[in-house]
Amino acid sequence: EARVELAELLKKPNFYAIGALAGLQGEISVIDSRATVTEVTDQAQAKPANKDAAKRQATMLIGAYVDEWLEIVCDRDLTDTELDDWIKSEIQQNRGDVGQPVMFMMRGEFSDVHLHVINGACPVHARVRQIEIPESERPFDTTLSSISGEVVGVFALDAAGKLTHPATSTHKHLVYRAKDIAGELNGHIESISVK
Repeated sequence: EARVELAELLKKPNFYAIGALAGLQGEISVIDSRATVTEVTDQAQAKPANKDAAKRQATMLIGAYVDEWLEIVCDRDLTDTELDDWIKSEIQQNRGDVGQPVMFMMRGEFSDVHLHVINGACPVHARVRQIEIPESERPFDTTLSSISGEVVGVFALDAAGKLTHPATSTHKHLVYRAKDIAGELNGHIESISVK
């Protein structure tokens, strides 16, 4: 069900968020109060739905108003398994509280990205519970070997099932452009490596 309207949240600058549309009908990423919404076609392909993004509603949305970011340069490649630890280390080194959820962003080059766009049922939840997703709720699911983009997410320790999926301390979305699609897309990251 719809729990939050984007319009009110997007009126104020510096809002950053990730979430799922009402009815689990797509993914939402918000960077600096600009929403990117992606839905899934009947052929299980991703399609931008950004035109009226502010009019949309979310069933789940994790976000914060961030007036100023601390900029950190990642000076080495990171595999997906190293990324959560690197984010945690950077928060701690910069006197952040890892006991509380922390929003983060990354801009740059990424590789081995596996992401999905939800379409009525969560594919991660279905895999964990060994549930078959009906054809009508099949998500967009892709692997990108190399892509430029922006990642927005939340780091949250011990929040599996609430803010993150099992075995991870982050919930991340990628905002990117695909060569054959006009407009920006976003998707829920299942795994990603940083170049």
